[in-house]
Amino acid sequence: MRFETTFERFRAAAAALRRDRDGSVSMEYGLVGTLVSVAIISALSSTTSGLGDKWNSVANTINSFLR
Repeated sequence: MRFETTFERFRAAAAALRRDRDGSVSMEYGLVGTLVSVAIISALSSTTSGLGDKWNSVANTINSFLR
């Protein structure tokens, strides 16, 4: 019985990962999901300042009527 060194086990695991293609599809879906979420967040953050100004205007109008 031969004892493997840590490096040999690492090389064997890396070779197995190179041959395994099952995880590549899930990795691609993860990357696409990340890009979509970044696009949504950037679109929402660009409209937030305009929306904040509108809500502040509405709040100021309501406050002026209440006084």
